[in-house]
Amino acid sequence: MTENEVEAIVEKYRKMSNNLSFFGEDKCIFFEQIADYISDNKYSYVDDDFFESEQDIIEAVKSDFDQQDHIFDREDYINMGLLDESYDE
Repeated sequence: MTENEVEAIVEKYRKMSNNLSFFGEDKCIFFEQIADYISDNKYSYVDDDFFESEQDIIEAVKSDFDQQDHIFDREDYINMGLLDESYDE
């Protein structure tokens, strides 16, 4: 993909993130995260034969997000102050 094509995908997701009445708050936040992530890593997708379409990039982003979600365990979240110790799963 070219840099312009990747930037067009970023703009598409930014535009979608601003459509709160259609997508709802959670999806809009998710779309903004996708746009930010692609923008921050756009040169990873430019001129890489693996990324031939928007779908290829979105699948890679979702995979990266899934991996990031599993980096920390419950104790890590407690130590970071993001989870109360008394929280019962």
